[in-house]
Amino acid sequence: MKRRYVEKVGSGLLAVAVLFLAGCCGQQQSAGQRNRLPVETISSDKVRVVWMEGYQEGDKTVVRGAIQRQRQGSAPMKAHVDVQVLSSGGELLQEVITPEVYLPRRLAGRGIDLRPFEVEFQTVSVNDSRIVVKAHQNEHNDGV
Repeated sequence: MKRRYVEKVGSGLLAVAVLFLAGCCGQQQSAGQRNRLPVETISSDKVRVVWMEGYQEGDKTVVRGAIQRQRQGSAPMKAHVDVQVLSSGGELLQEVITPEVYLPRRLAGRGIDLRPFEVEFQTVSVNDSRIVVKAHQNEHNDGV
């Protein structure tokens, strides 16, 4: 009886391992399909960039990631992400500002509450430019 139980558990674990490895192998992409780009992140005192990736896909550059509140707070807030492409001299080449997203207050024991974002640019030259991602809650003052 015990031997049959061990055999069933062992075969079940083997099946899970095979399915996991098959899924990992099936998701691979060649370097020609997805060229990773270096991305610099800047978090504010209230909002942070949890994860980030930038890559070129065909004739466009995609930057995506997720933001989260830094600390526990008493009130919910809205935040957004500024994604900028800067030249090697620091000149702004392209900029996209994501719409504001609602960030609920963080409570202990309630899990991680991330808000994903994704922006697209025209093709960015990797050699003479850099991508900077800033997450913050402040509004932009145009003309200042």
